[in-house]
Formats: sequence, structure tokens, C-alpha cells
Amino acid sequence: MKKNRFPIALAIALLVIVSLACTNTTSTSEPQFIVVTSEPTATQKVSIPDVSGTWNCTNSRTYEFIQEGNRFTWNLESLNEKGNGVIIGNDAAVSWAGDGGVGSAICRILTDSENRANRIDCDNGVSFIR
Repeated sequence: MKKNRFPIALAIALLVIVSLACTNTTSTSEPQFIVVTSEPTATQKVSIPDVSGTWNCTNSRTYEFIQEGNRFTWNLESLNEKGNGVIIGNDAAVSWAGDGGVGSAICRILTDSENRANRIDCDNGVSFIR
């Protein structure tokens, strides 16, 4: 039996967040982003992986992630693309919109011993590598 990469409950929670963020049916040229308004309680606090910085992507583009707490954003000028993500443990729910369309994915964040992310693998087949 193949071992699941993501705990089922976490995957469902992340999908709910992404679906709620993408259910806006109004027509607008502005991308719809995931918004998380609650912070973890003291018992829920975990070390948040550091995803900030420059990433090489398997789509042959270079991304610059800007991180604040458990949230991060990127702006890919070559595709007029803006995106964001929410980190939950070592997983992230991401969404984006630009000239290439809109999308979302659930990603697994791999880190080094200092909790700095060195690889991000997403369920849409895209990976980011430092």
C-alpha cells in the first residue's frame, strides 16, 4: 500500500481553505487570495518553516517569496502573476492568478536542520528548489 504524503485531515482542511478562497463568483480582474485571520494558540504554535527568498521552479522560472509569519506572497512579473500561501506545519495551501490563469495547490515543505525550506513539492507537479 502506498503511504500518503499528507495527513488526510490536514489535506481536507487545506482544500476547504483553498475552495473557500476560490468560490467568489464575481467577475474581477483582481486575483482572489486566501485569507486566514486567526493565529495559532500557544499550544498550537510550532516552528514555521522559512520559505522566504529566491526559488528555482521546475517551470523554468525564478520566484522571490516574501514571508511574514505563516503567510507568504510572490509576484512573477513575466506572467503578471501574483500568488500567496498559508503555511500549516510543513504544508502550504497556495493560490495564484495571472496571465497564465488562476490556480491553487497543496504543497509539502522540506526543510534543513535549521527549519529553512530547501524544497517545496506541490500536488500539481510543480516543485521549488533553492
